[in-house]
Amino acid sequence: MRTVLLPLLAALLLAGAWFWWSFEPEPTAPTGRQPGGTATAATAADAAGMADRGSAAGSTPDSERTASTSLPAATSPIHGTVTTAAGVPCVGAQVTAERSGLDEYSFLDRSTLRAREVVATAATDSQGRYALVVEPGRHHLVRARAAGLAAAARGSCVAGARVDFVLQPAAVLAGVVTDELRRAVPGTRIVVQSGGSRGEAITGSDGAYRIADLTPGEANVDVQPERLAAPRDADVTLLAGGVTVHDVVLLEGTTIVGRVLDATTRQGIAGAEVGEGLRGRVVHTDGEGAFVLPGFAPRHNLSVRVAADGYAPTDVLLRRRGESVEQTVVRVEALLVRGYAVRGRVVDAHGAPMATVYVAAAAADHDGVDGWFRSDWRSQRTGADGRFHHSQLVPGMRHEVVLVRRGLGTAVFAVPAPAAGKDEVDLGDLRLGPAGEIAGIVTDELGAPLVGHEIDLHGHNTDRWRFAAKPADEYRAVDGYVAARHARTDGEGRFRFVDLAPGAYVVRCQRLSSHDQETAAVEVAAERTADVRMTLFRGLELGGRVVLRDGSAVPKCYCSIDPEDGQTTAADVEVKGDGTFVAAGLQRGNYKVTVYPYASDSDAAAGRVFRSAEFAQVAAGTRALVCDLPVFGLVRGSVRTQNLAPALGWFVVLHDGEREVESSAIGPNGQFVLTAMRDARPLRLHVVPLRADGTGPAALTEAVLTVDAAVGQPPHELVLPR
Repeated sequence: MRTVLLPLLAALLLAGAWFWWSFEPEPTAPTGRQPGGTATAATAADAAGMADRGSAAGSTPDSERTASTSLPAATSPIHGTVTTAAGVPCVGAQVTAERSGLDEYSFLDRSTLRAREVVATAATDSQGRYALVVEPGRHHLVRARAAGLAAAARGSCVAGARVDFVLQPAAVLAGVVTDELRRAVPGTRIVVQSGGSRGEAITGSDGAYRIADLTPGEANVDVQPERLAAPRDADVTLLAGGVTVHDVVLLEGTTIVGRVLDATTRQGIAGAEVGEGLRGRVVHTDGEGAFVLPGFAPRHNLSVRVAADGYAPTDVLLRRRGESVEQTVVRVEALLVRGYAVRGRVVDAHGAPMATVYVAAAAADHDGVDGWFRSDWRSQRTGADGRFHHSQLVPGMRHEVVLVRRGLGTAVFAVPAPAAGKDEVDLGDLRLGPAGEIAGIVTDELGAPLVGHEIDLHGHNTDRWRFAAKPADEYRAVDGYVAARHARTDGEGRFRFVDLAPGAYVVRCQRLSSHDQETAAVEVAAERTADVRMTLFRGLELGGRVVLRDGSAVPKCYCSIDPEDGQTTAADVEVKGDGTFVAAGLQRGNYKVTVYPYASDSDAAAGRVFRSAEFAQVAAGTRALVCDLPVFGLVRGSVRTQNLAPALGWFVVLHDGEREVESSAIGPNGQFVLTAMRDARPLRLHVVPLRADGTGPAALTEAVLTVDAAVGQPPHELVLPR
């Protein structure tokens, strides 16, 4: 009997196991309190396999956006693989999911309140697979690390998303920082951010620095000198397993001097901060309110930031847009006004105080001076009594109070202006109640899911204007921060927004390769899930490669794709670093492809110039278009008379022997700049007088010299013959 029962029992166990792994029950609506977990290497493969077998999406029409549970949150984990650049699985790689609770928002908050916590960890198995069990609907930053390779990271990851990592050998950034006289500049801080890595170094006595263990790819380099002017942040490409050299030359800059005064009493304010931008050098005023700010970079900055305890911060404009660097004001008087305050208490649905709620007082607008954008952002967590207090807010700006607590509806309240003679606004009790959700799916016209597609949500709680009248402005800059969220679709094209207060919202989804958007209006109710199904037209693709005629690296480019046969579809796409581009969502027919290249600072310094180029009658469906761009160089210099005065009233003309390439009047200082295509053909540079009627250059005279439009060519110094 035992010999019969054992095989039967084994068969039943196998059948049960098959049933368990192949049957995926209908998930229930999330509670908003499901904790993150830890997946081990032993369970990673099974969990990833389940995620890959996700059920097909339903077919509810676009018009059906009612409260339901037909689009549940993904209960499968964040999953994927970690491999090397050669495709070899990384065994035992460490993968983590981090969450801050504020990642959906574009908050202007630079405080530590955005710090992330690790909520799930996993180690890859023998095939490089991993799985991270996380709370549905929440955004996570996923990092992957493996010994001997550079770390990598991916943001906006949600449950059910597939996130694959290809880890490469670490990159190194090195260089030397000097001044204009090529003298070493020690003590300069270099900060580089690339993908999932951040590194910094301080230059030594020889001005040299070296930062290792960086993620290869596009990186941003921030240079912070002690005294000299800080240059603009530079974009560099870090090479896997190699050293990228980035030398920096620092300019002397300008010294800004002045005083910081109380706007009412005109008394000096001691200890006030005066800084260059948000991250630049900061100095403090003395007992009389005086300050000296050396190394100000007027080419990159138009104002200084001034702040002091008890006062609202302000930006002091040193010159207007369009004015020359020479017009920068170097002696300033900054007048600070007392800021106002807003206070209140956050309570739950039963009126009990709520601790640790994120509360921000936020404002953003254009102050009317040259259309200058300004913002004011203060944040804190409520205390045990649920209270908050924000002070030193900028008068005249319309602030909003934003309340965020996981599992409850995020609320925004407009703050009224203080009453006459008052410097504080008390909002009383602000209630955070149960949240609703929006669950959605994005597919193409054939029903295939769109993976990793960006989704925006705009809207707010119905009682936002409880304390202040709704402004008439249709556009409000602050809405982009306090009434907007962002998400990406997962591996099945699904997305989810949680912690929504009851109110009216609009879901926006950008059409493929287009600036236009599909939108869906949604009413959110407490403890309900609203469905949104969006269909994007994938259509035909059009792609190719941008190459430079001289074989050099492709600059940053954008491609505009416009219909030529009356189609109603168009596209705008960015060209990748390797020169390739692909646009989708196009109807059949011919299109005109226009490539718009943009020279970087290094291109400009080297004299490399680019111009847009058009390629007509390109059929939709083409995938191998070659966009050949010429590279232009500068022919520059100065022309003077025999007594070395500027040659006013003369022109310089470039000629290739058959036609005029370009011409320009000689400037007041005798200088000229011309642009010509870089190729093997030599050009003749002519200096000719103005026509008698003043309309342009006269007929060509004897050429002065033969030139080439070469990168980095030194200026030509010319003296007119007698």
